[in-house]
Amino acid sequence: MNMKQKILYLDCFSGISGDMFLGSLIDIGVPLSVIEQGLMPLGLAGEYHLHAEKTSKSGIQGTSFSVHLTGHHHHDHHHGDDHHHGRTYADIRHLIETAPLPDPVRQMALAVFLEIGQAEAAVHGVALDHVHFHEVGAIDSIVDIVGTVLALDYLKIDRIQSSSLQDGSGSILCQHGSMPVPVPAVMKMLENTDIPYVTGTSDTELVTPTGFSLVKTLASSFGSMPQMKRLAIGYGFGQRDIGRLNALRIILGETTESASSMTTDPAEQASLVQAPVRSLPGFDPSEMDRVVLLSCHIDNSTAEQLGYLSELMYQKGALDVALSPLQMKKNRPGHLLTVLVSENFEKDAVRLLFTHTGTIGIRREWIDRHVMTRSIRSIQVLGQAIRIKTVQWQDVTHAYPEYEDIADLARRNQLSLEAARERIKEAMSRLV
Repeated sequence: MNMKQKILYLDCFSGISGDMFLGSLIDIGVPLSVIEQGLMPLGLAGEYHLHAEKTSKSGIQGTSFSVHLTGHHHHDHHHGDDHHHGRTYADIRHLIETAPLPDPVRQMALAVFLEIGQAEAAVHGVALDHVHFHEVGAIDSIVDIVGTVLALDYLKIDRIQSSSLQDGSGSILCQHGSMPVPVPAVMKMLENTDIPYVTGTSDTELVTPTGFSLVKTLASSFGSMPQMKRLAIGYGFGQRDIGRLNALRIILGETTESASSMTTDPAEQASLVQAPVRSLPGFDPSEMDRVVLLSCHIDNSTAEQLGYLSELMYQKGALDVALSPLQMKKNRPGHLLTVLVSENFEKDAVRLLFTHTGTIGIRREWIDRHVMTRSIRSIQVLGQAIRIKTVQWQDVTHAYPEYEDIADLARRNQLSLEAARERIKEAMSRLV
């Protein structure tokens, strides 16, 4: 089992639009035919054709991608000028939900559209389902969003990281008249996030709602380029002339072996993004990490609710959830609930605690941990792949098979758990 993770880093030095994102993915080798074929299930092929050309701007080779409408348009049965052409958010959601797309592609595309839909609904004060994408906008957004997600699926990207976003300032003209930059929908999507965003780098819009909703929904973290083996670099050109290079640069990379402690377990994945640890004399900083400990006293939740909450916490990426019995005020029996999360999951965890328990206050503290580095490899036992986890701290090493795989081997071969474990041990000893 190859534990290398494929990472895509977005360098948004000149903002981002859906066209730029898709152009950059085509630039690093996603065939245009993959996008065209992938979009077929949506049944819109008669309404547009796609253009992608290798070209050079500011002396740099890259790809310029655009969507051209053909004039065989879908017509709405609305009256009134505003709704003469175009589609609503509800139309687009229905289209994506019912089209025979690969499941991960459908889920991601829906998440990106929901992000834009909610922002536009809030900005214009209309119900989500009635948010209106005018003719060009609807086709453009559908192609850019579903196309980008298809391209990421084709490249089998595990993780996306992004630089800070550079936007312009001033105002631009659009169908609603003059709009300030960042445009209101993007500004709305920035609300309640701390995504690094710089304005004033040009006097026009550089970050479009489609581009931003893709980045916000798909990127797991923001900052400088991660450490990785860089495999390919692509440029997707923007359509606007801004007096300097207008492009999105993407870097496709994979983690090196030493970082292959990445696992597919969300709890362990969560622990990869950490606050820096104060160095402790005598310890290598890579042997430590820093996490947040949340705790609260609970005397008004049922056992079922607490069990359900623990499950949700682990799904969201909590590293550890523990309940211990507690004698509370008025001699009430209660529970102390402690949750260990990485900093980037803290907000989700706090929301879950307030939603699913009666607590009205949560204690929070930073915890430094000594951690072993983990790596996983796979061995064959009785024709079945068994994942072996190896953990190491300085000169201490343990290797053990994943419990699910032992149980699976036992079930399929009618062995006891012990006998299955012995078989795996034998196979491991032959390898060493």
